[in-house]
Amino acid sequence: MMKAGINEIGIVINPQQRGIIDYLSVFNEKLKIQYLYQTEQLGIAHALTKAQSFVGNDSFILMLGDNLIAEPIETLKQAYIGNKGALLLSQIENASDYGIAEIKNNRVVNVEEKPEFPKSKVKSDIMCKFGFG
Repeated sequence: MMKAGINEIGIVINPQQRGIIDYLSVFNEKLKIQYLYQTEQLGIAHALTKAQSFVGNDSFILMLGDNLIAEPIETLKQAYIGNKGALLLSQIENASDYGIAEIKNNRVVNVEEKPEFPKSKVKSDIMCKFGFG
């Protein structure tokens, strides 16, 4: 994130996850990190509501903590220019193990979590950049 010029980070986290908070404290001098507490796991949309006051009307990048992303964030930033949003997706073999994006006319029209009968083999890494509003 620092390489991409991102220095303000909001992390939606359960307050009991002190180990993560302690680990990230080494970056306090280089980054402005704000912890946004979610005490129950109620999904990505709920986590986004926790982040809305931090984000305000600015563009933002959403990254899930359990996704490993090899692509530089700069790729996502460039894809966002001139668009309302952008997603990083990847092809996978075992589609029923992931959130799968359904794509029509080069646009994501749906994301289905761990489908029994996947409509594609395109994994949604849910690393996206967009804005509220």
